[in-house]
Amino acid sequence: VHLGSWKQQGKLPGYRWLAQELANYCREMGFTHVEILPITEHLLDESWGYEVTGYFAPTSRYGWINDFQWFVDHLHQWGIGVILDWVPSHFPIDDEYLKAFDGSFLFEGVYGQKRSVWQTGQFDYRSPYVRHFLIASALFWAEVMHVDGLRVDSVCSILYTVAPQSSEWSCDLLCSAGIHFLQSLTTYLHTEVSEFMLIAEESTSFEGITTSVASGGLGFDWAWNMGWIHDTLAYLQLESQDRKKKSRLVTFPLTYAFEEKFLLPLSHDEMTSRQSLWAQLGQDKEMGQWRLFYSFLICFPGAKLIFMGGEWGNSKPWSVKDYLPWRDCLLPKHRGMLQMAKLLHKLYVETPPFWEQESSWDGFLWLECEHVKEPLFVYVRLGNRQSLICLHHFGDTAIGSYDLRWEGPLKEVFCSADLEYGGDKVVGLALKKGAGFWNVRNIPPCSTTVWRSDPQV
Repeated sequence: VHLGSWKQQGKLPGYRWLAQELANYCREMGFTHVEILPITEHLLDESWGYEVTGYFAPTSRYGWINDFQWFVDHLHQWGIGVILDWVPSHFPIDDEYLKAFDGSFLFEGVYGQKRSVWQTGQFDYRSPYVRHFLIASALFWAEVMHVDGLRVDSVCSILYTVAPQSSEWSCDLLCSAGIHFLQSLTTYLHTEVSEFMLIAEESTSFEGITTSVASGGLGFDWAWNMGWIHDTLAYLQLESQDRKKKSRLVTFPLTYAFEEKFLLPLSHDEMTSRQSLWAQLGQDKEMGQWRLFYSFLICFPGAKLIFMGGEWGNSKPWSVKDYLPWRDCLLPKHRGMLQMAKLLHKLYVETPPFWEQESSWDGFLWLECEHVKEPLFVYVRLGNRQSLICLHHFGDTAIGSYDLRWEGPLKEVFCSADLEYGGDKVVGLALKKGAGFWNVRNIPPCSTTVWRSDPQV
């Protein structure tokens, strides 16, 4: 959530009003946490909060410090956790702030005026002063503001330094001081603050992000799976007839899905292009492909993060200067999408196979990943006592018949093409038991179907 553009109050919304609106909405929709884009004080709205000027101050745009504390406390009373985007990777080079803070390059250190890829200041992680300053900031948000976790922005820019004569991160220039800082950060916070969540936004192939510090890792609880969202959106933007040749875009993320504890992000970065994500996915008037994408996100292994508006298929590119077009939720196609998301969230939380073993091959089994004729993928999410069979059909025409290889009983618990979600499914799928398989009939185009299998079915 970007607090300033989520919902209009008639003026710039305040922390207390936002807390009440968000608590009501999250409880209704089944969201467990709110992750807010940086509200650490910053100069420009256009920076989205990522160019921080005050590492110990919630922005005064929406109220005073006690108003933000009330915001966090109110969400906690409703059982909603609060995660803050936090930026220890770079800082603005305006003279009024951290640049040459005491007349010397106190925060930049020996880097002097060397800039990050954003042409902002780059912290000197070799300096104990800098490390203690940043860890103290993190501790402030945990112990004084009572947030439940931090999403650490641009971890790659802490792990690597800028290559000479380049504006890109160099994988050859590993910053040992940055690694030491991150290990100190995660160790200290996990020691001092009980049940605190640390999430790394990391876009390279660095290994051990969620491995414990004792085992040589960085010690984060979750890592953003940037590869998954990139490959999935690339696949969905293909024409239906081309998807059969590009199945690797769906299967490849499984080759590394359990190397870290991953979080699948549909973030603000995917919602800010000139063309909305809704339009990029080539939506038909029934929004079938968006429903397919969202249900694929929920079913795939890993925790879930949805940028505001994604749960109802926001049809406009997000702008920090505009509010979400909530009026669209009155339209049948968006209202159906919102209803589907609400049911999926409830199903996810109440169905253990979705999350009991989401970071291990013990919780996943392919049944179909290289179908000869159709862009069709079928897999099992294995739980301790029950299993879920998830079928994703990425084609634009219905499949008349498909033999599903599964011995146990089956009960349909979800189909993204249901009429109540705006789909065109009229009757339930016909399941007929054969010798070691079920024959599935009339699989709708651009759809996800989920069955539950356990002794009680």
